[in-house]
Amino acid sequence: MSPPVAALVRHELLGGGLLDYGCGEGRDVAALRAANVEAHGWDPVTAPQGPRKATDAVNLGYVLNAVEDPVERRRTLAAAWDLTKKVLAVAVPLAGHSAYARFHSDPDAAAGFEKQFAQQEIDHLVGGVTGRQPVVVAPGVVLVFRRDDDEQAFLRKRSGCGGPLGKDDLLVYLALQVFERRRSFASAPTALAQEIAQWFGGESAALDAARVLLFSAGNADVVAAACDAVALARLGHLEHSDGLYFTARRLAQVPAVLRVFVGCGEQLYGDASACQVIKIHDRSGKLTFHVYDEFWGQAVPKLVERAKVDLRRQRVDFFAYDGQPHDPQPLYFKSKWLAEGDPMLDDQRAFDTALAALPGIDWSGFGPETVQMTAILRSRGLRIDGFALVPATK
Repeated sequence: MSPPVAALVRHELLGGGLLDYGCGEGRDVAALRAANVEAHGWDPVTAPQGPRKATDAVNLGYVLNAVEDPVERRRTLAAAWDLTKKVLAVAVPLAGHSAYARFHSDPDAAAGFEKQFAQQEIDHLVGGVTGRQPVVVAPGVVLVFRRDDDEQAFLRKRSGCGGPLGKDDLLVYLALQVFERRRSFASAPTALAQEIAQWFGGESAALDAARVLLFSAGNADVVAAACDAVALARLGHLEHSDGLYFTARRLAQVPAVLRVFVGCGEQLYGDASACQVIKIHDRSGKLTFHVYDEFWGQAVPKLVERAKVDLRRQRVDFFAYDGQPHDPQPLYFKSKWLAEGDPMLDDQRAFDTALAALPGIDWSGFGPETVQMTAILRSRGLRIDGFALVPATK
């Protein structure tokens, strides 16, 4: 499925069905129907007879970038919004985000106009037409909720706080609301007011504490100390003069200040759950989201994309590792980034030990490229099979 539809599925927002507005060949609709999800599509060229009826979830995926006239672009967005009962997903290609071509290019499509957006540009366009504050869920992908309470419920669930909030969870949630100047917070559910009263006595004291936490995320000494604590707890790997690496699935376990630090980056990049590894540059106000091919299923996964977020400049730079301009970068000794309870941890450790025991391999930098490593292993009568080094067969 396309990234906007995958985001709707991931966040369980398709219970009321989907209208794919500008569905093209209908691949998302077919995939959802195969999964027993109600879906229908309309497209002025490929499906002009498709139903255009109001639906809980509407997808406007990679449509606006093909509309050359700015006025018509706004009209198209407004038409999709008019059919949205609950949530609208909008997706466009971002300038500099070369991975767009890998995921979304259609080799059979005729060449034509295609606009490249900046993330702030699509935020402004969507907010201006809908009158609502969009939520970034992936590079170039935003969700717009019709109602404040649905937006707040989504934000709370996305932050990993679907149930009752502990004090730190509440502070992180509130700090990110302050950072975004999230207007829907005024319509937060009654349960949140009760939790605020339980932990802080009132909203004013809670927001004051949240602001303190938010500002501490901009203090390099505080961030560095929190990174040290994560490394000591064996939840991540700290490389001095480089930064802290930890898997995205451990985000809820790191100190509150780092959760806020990453949460601020998510406002520019999208959900951290879309990547596998997060790197916090503990002194520079930057963080990097790493996307790997089969990170959990391979002993030496390949880096697909790296997105570096500069929080001070409010900027994201994308680096693709699919051969253009960089070759896929293998990740050796993955176990140092893992924590107890992670999938295949024992097997990964055993593999890494066996790999490290091989003499004469230069591990400087990122280690040998994949082709070089394959040749090295073959020269020694070995190959990688799953999470083991086994005798090579002719």
